[in-house]
Amino acid sequence: MDSQARSLVNPTSPNSGKDPIAIVAVAAVSPIGNGAETFWRNTCGKADGIIEVPRSRWNHDLYYDPDRKAPNKTYSRLGGFVLDDGFDRRDLGVNPMDARAMDIVIRMALAAAYELFSQSGYLKRDFDRSRCAVILGNAKGGVGVRDNTIRQVYFHAAYDALRRNEHFRRLAPDLQEAILGTWPKEALAGCTPVHDGSMTGWLGNVVAGQIARYLDLSGPSFTTHAACASAVAALACAVDGLQRGEFDLAVSGGASSCMSPAVFVEFSKINALSPDGSRPFDVTRNGFVMAEGAALLLLKRYHDAVRDGDRIIAVIRGIGAASDGRSKSPTAPRETGQILAIRRALQAAGCERSGIGLVEAHGTATPVGDRTEVRSLQRVLGHPASDLPIHLTSGKSQIGHTLGAAGAFGVLRAALAIETGTIPPSIHCERPDPVITPPFQVATEPIPWKGKGPRRALVNSFGFGGTDFSVVLEEPGPSGTHVTVRADLQQSKGNDSTPAPERGSTMNAALRPHGSRLAFLFPGQGSQYVGMGKPLYDRYAIV
Repeated sequence: MDSQARSLVNPTSPNSGKDPIAIVAVAAVSPIGNGAETFWRNTCGKADGIIEVPRSRWNHDLYYDPDRKAPNKTYSRLGGFVLDDGFDRRDLGVNPMDARAMDIVIRMALAAAYELFSQSGYLKRDFDRSRCAVILGNAKGGVGVRDNTIRQVYFHAAYDALRRNEHFRRLAPDLQEAILGTWPKEALAGCTPVHDGSMTGWLGNVVAGQIARYLDLSGPSFTTHAACASAVAALACAVDGLQRGEFDLAVSGGASSCMSPAVFVEFSKINALSPDGSRPFDVTRNGFVMAEGAALLLLKRYHDAVRDGDRIIAVIRGIGAASDGRSKSPTAPRETGQILAIRRALQAAGCERSGIGLVEAHGTATPVGDRTEVRSLQRVLGHPASDLPIHLTSGKSQIGHTLGAAGAFGVLRAALAIETGTIPPSIHCERPDPVITPPFQVATEPIPWKGKGPRRALVNSFGFGGTDFSVVLEEPGPSGTHVTVRADLQQSKGNDSTPAPERGSTMNAALRPHGSRLAFLFPGQGSQYVGMGKPLYDRYAIV
């Protein structure tokens, strides 16, 4: 499209004057399936991806104890595990040695990135790879490969302690030698020797770096760490960079896998985990369930996506961020910061609070966390002008809490809900907490999205340390993100020498992505004559 046609389409964020950001592709590797299409089908099918810790990961008999006070033990053995990470090293030309060194978090991220570029056509599409950023959220790197190293390195201390143990030294020398000769092999069975690729196999920043490496992308590449809000912190950076013109395309979202016994034990010691399931907003909820996965989004400026004919799943209209300030502890949520984040997102989006039809909540299923979030929502959205409910959902009911990737899964669910017109379910909420009052209503089944005006959703993502993010998403196209079309093509006060058919072709190229749902508004000035509208009437169903 030439510069003349490009200037015709001028979407703006109504409050900030900045371009809204289009989500042009999505990808997922999750406990309920790989691929965005499978993820969404299973989401609407009310799939439950939470299982007992697979023996292929670790033997929970060694680390589990129902007694919450048992030292160095976890009282939960449930998790949202990805049993097939979907990674095929041949897709991106990863050599076998590098593939073996990669933690599952990098493998999931690469599998999702391959889907993202394959489904959108950018894998084979000609674009400026030097202006494509990779900005992901990740809170702990890859704990699997890191634990592999720690287990072997610190084994030397355990080995030495055994040798110096007075009871051990009383054993016969040949028995001591036999034990010391066989014990290391038994204790370190299944470990991969530490090698030159071990460190890069788990570093958090390498999650983004490996995507940039194997897709040959030369824009900014980094990860953000904001605990459970990491993915939306990354999204905020990506949106800001696109709006500033620092790059033209961005891979964003999050990838996380913190499913080691050590992390389970750490969360058990703050009583954060549930021993029996994930039930956001239900009166019986008693903690969250750990999970792993990767959810990625491909982002462009809205007018660029329209110009290039990209599929536009949903539009990011605004992101708000805040801190809880002086809270009781780093893990205690506080309404103050959450309310600020929600209000700032709505202000950035320039939309009224009555326009929100779906809240994809942080909704971890902790008793205090869910109640605090609902109260924050009520303070901001609790008095809408419409009688329609605001549907409340949490994807953590189906896949668990993916920590650093959680916000990306929330945005993914909300974006697909907007595109398909279906409110996703929040399962296992049989008795909603009484604090949830109208207009809020927990959607326990997939239901059609009803209401006038464009579909709009709010996504919350809150992290330890008091980090709060909220995102407003909107339906694209004439029903949602507005497009201003200037009809003063080559306005020249009557001396325009551009042939009319050529000007018509220019406008047609600019408007083609909007389809038939387009209206022209004429100011009524200039000459009029009888029958001037008849050609339009003859050609179009609505004039």
